[in-house]
This record gives sequence, structure tokens and C-alpha cells, in this order.
Amino acid sequence: MQADQHLIEEGQTGIMFEKGDDYKSQAMGRAHNSGSASKDQKRRETAFKEIAMAGEQLRLPREFSDRAKEIFAALDKQKPVKKKDIKLFSVAVLHAACVDFGNGRSLRELGGVTGLDAAQIGKCVKLVQKVVTLKSFVQGKDIIPRMLDRLGISNITHPRGEPSVFRLEKTLIETFENAKKRVIQNSPQHASIAGAILYLVLNRMKDPFFHRDLVEISSSTGMAKSTINNIVQILVDKADIFLPSPLPDWLAFDMQMKKKQSSGVKSEE
Repeated sequence: MQADQHLIEEGQTGIMFEKGDDYKSQAMGRAHNSGSASKDQKRRETAFKEIAMAGEQLRLPREFSDRAKEIFAALDKQKPVKKKDIKLFSVAVLHAACVDFGNGRSLRELGGVTGLDAAQIGKCVKLVQKVVTLKSFVQGKDIIPRMLDRLGISNITHPRGEPSVFRLEKTLIETFENAKKRVIQNSPQHASIAGAILYLVLNRMKDPFFHRDLVEISSSTGMAKSTINNIVQILVDKADIFLPSPLPDWLAFDMQMKKKQSSGVKSEE
């Protein structure tokens, strides 16, 4: 808020009048300057409301929204940014704040709570990144636990409690990070990759509490079944590269099915 107040004060006192100027000239100058400051202030107020609403919908701590407001105040002076849609820009700086705190949110998640197109948010995020130099990736520890929660998988709901869920979560996060590094490098589709990995693993688990089919994963993550399937086809052909080794006993991954799917993908190419 201090930075914002500084900007307001700077805008309100930016024009000085020399002695001898007539009253009409000074009045016109004050009116013009006041209007400019008022317009900038209104833009900031609108942006801060958008940031606060999106932050609440994502259940983010208040300091995330405060950080986003600081980033907005710093970047709003830039001409390329001034031309951006205020709502898009607000969501982009909130994305930057999340990354800054080491708790990234995917573009799909941001689009889901704001109703904005993920691709358009992504373009605005790139503009923000040029100025603040933030990392553009989402980590497994950010997205996997949230997806499991949406699927109703937690240590509270599982009959055997925390150890089983913790092992699953750890394996999924490790698998997600390995897939990003070794199979699908530099992809912006982090939510889609995570959803595909959840399907790849959960659909092959013996425990009925963990088992989920494609329809369940698609509906809970908001990703199209075709998108999940396309990424699964890429991943399954290289499962030996990124899946944890040796596979834990409780993870019933059907390697024979993997080989069949892999050969099927190759025959189609």
C-alpha cells in the first residue's frame, strides 16, 4: 500500500505552475492532472479487487495477493502493460506472486476461477516475466496434492490414514518431475501432464480407494479426456524412464499393458 500511495501522491503533485500563469491555465492544468491521477487510481483499485477475488477463489494466503499488488504497482507504469486488459494483467501478476512464494498455480487453474482463457493469461504472464524474471514452471508439490484433494483422496478420507496417501503423493510428485525433465521438456501444459500421470498411476492401482478411471480424473481436473489420453500415449511409451524404480509393491502398474499400449502407439506412427 505504501508503493500505491507514493504513486498517487506523485501523480497528484506532478505539475507545477510558475508565477504569472493566469487562473484559467492553472485550473485547466490542475483538472488535467487530477483526471490522470484519478484514472490511474481507478485502474489500480479495479486491479486490486480482481487480485483479491482470484486469490480468495484459489484459497491463497493474503500475503500472496499483497505481493501481486506490489508487482502490479511496479509494472503498471510500463507502456506495454498499460495496453493489457486489466483483468488479464491482474491474474498474470497473481501468477507471478504465487511463483515468487514457491507455490505456483497453473494457467488452467487461474483460468478456471476467473473465467479467462488460459492461453491469453499465458501471453500476459510472459510479459510480466520479462520484467520481474520469474520461473515459468509449476512444481509437482504445488499441483499434485490439489488434484488428489479434488479426487477425494486425502489422509482424512483414507481408512488406513496418512502413510498410504503420503506414499502415493510422494510417488506422483516424483513421477511428475521426472516426466517434465526426461519426457516432456519445456511444456506449458503442467496441469495436463499431472492429470495424465494421475490417470496412468491411479487407474492401475489395486486399492479401490485410490483407483480412478478416465472419466473421474477428467471431471475433477477439468481436462478433456482426449488431452489426457494424448499425453498418456507419450508417457506410456517411456514409462521405464520416469517411473520410480523399483516400483513399490502397493503400486500395481501393469507393465504388460504398458508394452501393448507402447507398441500400439508405434504402429500408428
